[in-house]
Amino acid sequence: QYPYSLPNLFREQGYTARSFHYNSPEFYNRRNIHNAVGFEEYVSYLDYEDMDTAEMDATLVNNDEIYQKLTENTPFFAYVITYSAHCTSGGKNYSHADRALEIYPEYLNRFESEEMDSISAKARLTDDMFAGLLERLEEDGLLDDTVIIGVTDHYDYTISDQDYLKELSGSDNTYELSKTPFFIWTKDIETMSIDKVVNTSDIYPTICNLFGLDNRGYFIGNDVFDDDYEGYAYWQDGSWISSEGAYYSSI
Repeated sequence: QYPYSLPNLFREQGYTARSFHYNSPEFYNRRNIHNAVGFEEYVSYLDYEDMDTAEMDATLVNNDEIYQKLTENTPFFAYVITYSAHCTSGGKNYSHADRALEIYPEYLNRFESEEMDSISAKARLTDDMFAGLLERLEEDGLLDDTVIIGVTDHYDYTISDQDYLKELSGSDNTYELSKTPFFIWTKDIETMSIDKVVNTSDIYPTICNLFGLDNRGYFIGNDVFDDDYEGYAYWQDGSWISSEGAYYSSI
């Protein structure tokens, strides 16, 4: 039982909680796992579209049935696992990158690496989903009362030329490549940038505090808006980065 999971905490406040992803519910046993942590339903795009279309993140908003699942009961808490920008691993012939480059040919030969061309075009497909989501929510009168939170689970460690990736990212080592996007957006929000180091475990308490969810302090991590929290991230090999310095065990 996970009574303090985000879906359960939101459901206690009257929200509908569903998760969304292209892949089949058996992959990673997502249907059972998501149900166990409190989601009412795992929505697989493959139940509504063929593989070629389902892999595209914009299917969330382009398919009326799926979009209806997202918004039919308000308020709603939706956990959307994107896929379009997931891993490059070898260039344009991997994971629908060739289709992404067909849709956005302007990314061909933009970089010195075919892999970078591919991942850029694939990232554009994820951008399409966000753009479409904003448009449909606005049309349905839901945007004013919607908060969108985006977080990247990892950088593209499948790119073969990691040195080139470091150069593009302005990073000196692999640890610093783990600096990935985390944003919280709502219409007319006052812009604030948090530049201290935070880590994945900080996302949960931050969301709980912003929405007034009572998790009784049962968490590992800190609210990123807490002025007393200096911020840190660490790795299983003992390396760590804080706002004041860093230690890399393998360098």
